[in-house]
Amino acid sequence: MKSDEYFLSGIIGGNKKEKENEIKVIQEYMKSTINTIKEEINKKFAKDNNNLYIYYKYNVEKRVFNIFVVVIKKNNCYKKKEITYLIKVGEGYPNKAPLVYCLTDFNEKIDIFDMKNIQKHLIEQWKQNNTICDLIVELNSFSDAIIFQVENKLLPDIGEYYYNSYIYDINDLLLNKNNIFFRVYYFTDAENTADIKKNERYMIITKGTILFLNSSNPRKKNNCLIEYKFDLTWIESLKRFSLQKYPNYIFFRFEWNNHSNYMYKFVFGTNEDKDVVNKINDIIVDRKRYLLNNFKYFEKYNDNDVETLEKIINIKEKYLEMKFSQYLYYQTHKLYRQIINIFNSMNDEGYKLYVNKLQNFISKYEKK
Repeated sequence: MKSDEYFLSGIIGGNKKEKENEIKVIQEYMKSTINTIKEEINKKFAKDNNNLYIYYKYNVEKRVFNIFVVVIKKNNCYKKKEITYLIKVGEGYPNKAPLVYCLTDFNEKIDIFDMKNIQKHLIEQWKQNNTICDLIVELNSFSDAIIFQVENKLLPDIGEYYYNSYIYDINDLLLNKNNIFFRVYYFTDAENTADIKKNERYMIITKGTILFLNSSNPRKKNNCLIEYKFDLTWIESLKRFSLQKYPNYIFFRFEWNNHSNYMYKFVFGTNEDKDVVNKINDIIVDRKRYLLNNFKYFEKYNDNDVETLEKIINIKEKYLEMKFSQYLYYQTHKLYRQIINIFNSMNDEGYKLYVNKLQNFISKYEKK
């Protein structure tokens, strides 16, 4: 397909006064572009007994294309037949990569994406000559690879949030109906009643994480920055307590350990009624319990447990032997490097074994 990026960049990034004319030109161009993408992608997906369809919306105010890609899975191993991805193409494209979200839960209880950007899992190094079509091509094998990992009780670390640097529209984070929103207050040193600073925050509990957000613009309260993110599997304890200085508030303190052998604490409070307080507590407890009961392995790149990392590598390599996935290739490569770094940090000669394994792994797939 002929690259569309320069034309698209000029239209989206322009300063035209006549918005109606601009939108009309863009819509006509996108119809042509989408049809071309459909033809190319359907040819490639047909070989795998899969198909997809694409539709799009243009946000006039933000000058962003929202391209929805629905991957239709026809194999019997997965009960959901439609997996919906959202590609957000904004100003700066193609120099700046689009954002890519998955809007579909991969089972009834857990959404492993949690509205994180997964673009780097599709194309690790975005280049100016990459196109929307390049992203869509990767979605098929990417979807199969994720399904395979979840079926093998591995909860992969998928996508990324941006902390204090990217302005989110909170409505985007709530596109997934399972993400639950609360208005809370973050308290610094809340257990020391002599020094409490109260700051209003938004809290979103996803299927796998807790996000705390700060409004970046008082006039546009939907615009937020993510300040803190906690994986539910990290949480060691969750306790409620009260303070005489703030009799109308209920406080939550949770402690967590993110594989660093150090216990952290975080405190937030709410002045909502008892039902809301119970709801916050129950959601966190229930979702954490589900994760721990249904997954044997949690993929975290700061994990220093070599045995666990080896098991995760084995799961990924099993899929790669059946069907190559660029996403899994890069992730497996990183895991090998992680084990090598662990042995190097201990001055352990064991790193040589994994250097050889990594070299064999690269040789096996270098022509893919």
